[in-house]
Amino acid sequence: TLKDYAADDLTKIRLCCQLVKRLHQAPLPASHQFPQFQDGLSILDRAWDLPETYLLKARALKNELLSANHNEAMVLLHADLHHANILRNNTSWRIIDPKGLIGLPINEMWAFVMDVEKDTQFIADFFKYEVLFVRKWYFVHVMLAACWNLEGNLSPELFLNLAMKTDQLI
Repeated sequence: TLKDYAADDLTKIRLCCQLVKRLHQAPLPASHQFPQFQDGLSILDRAWDLPETYLLKARALKNELLSANHNEAMVLLHADLHHANILRNNTSWRIIDPKGLIGLPINEMWAFVMDVEKDTQFIADFFKYEVLFVRKWYFVHVMLAACWNLEGNLSPELFLNLAMKTDQLI
């Protein structure tokens, strides 16, 4: 897996960006029943035992980002892309275990951010996004993950720490 691959984080994130770019070249099926990525964001609107300032910020950013006029087309997202879902096959890499949601391409990359400042800048440069756009989406994603952890009776601390680091950049 990419998780076990003996390479630095920058090499791993570059590889993931290349795979995602190739993955998103596939056209959307003319007729499909894939759910919308944005529908899953409603979990942020529930009451959670999380810092209210972060929840309010995540909700505001979610609403801002969803209402913005994007020049980018919706794509079929893998929607569960992380290091263990990328496998090496001899000299090439394969993405496995897709969830399948329709959404903006930016919503594929959040699990690969290890260093918030450096990696969000790399993603912005690679995909030609504004870095603030990437960081806003990243904040929404880490708060979403904090909610998922609470829902699964797990600690949200890792994601709250990432939210704190990201909050300082946006």
